[in-house]
Amino acid sequence: TKLQALAIKAQALIASVPDLIILINPDLSISDYAPPAKAWEEISPDKTWRNKLITEVWPALGNLIEESLPRVLEGGENVCAEIRGENEELFSFEVNLAACGNNQTLAVVRNHSDLRRLTEGTDWLDDVFTKHCDAILICDATGRIQHSNDSAATLIGVSREELAGKR
Repeated sequence: TKLQALAIKAQALIASVPDLIILINPDLSISDYAPPAKAWEEISPDKTWRNKLITEVWPALGNLIEESLPRVLEGGENVCAEIRGENEELFSFEVNLAACGNNQTLAVVRNHSDLRRLTEGTDWLDDVFTKHCDAILICDATGRIQHSNDSAATLIGVSREELAGKR
């Protein structure tokens, strides 16, 4: 009965966490996983992940775990790292790795991709330019125009390209 109560509490805890949780065997195969509360567009864990190598289903995470395994399993360290996309791929995942008994590693993955796209992406700026009817000019500290929208170009009577770099 105590074991059942503990299992119910553990399941409730897993269900309340919005992260991806993966239990990994020493051979890097996935013993079990708990998917995130809502689907992620960047990666979609499913039942086919069980018993597969993490290096096959998510190579970037697999490489991170492979490199960290001695520190986690032998050194007893908790490892916190980030997996980030390059160039236009503005995804970002925070990964925490910890030993959890039976020579297994627990990986907790948090998706920070939306926040990264918001802070580093320019899509929001493009939307403002294309959808806003007011004239918008973005200037640097010296007053040179860096970006403008079509409404600003129309108001001034030149093209957006001609506005770039002008004071």
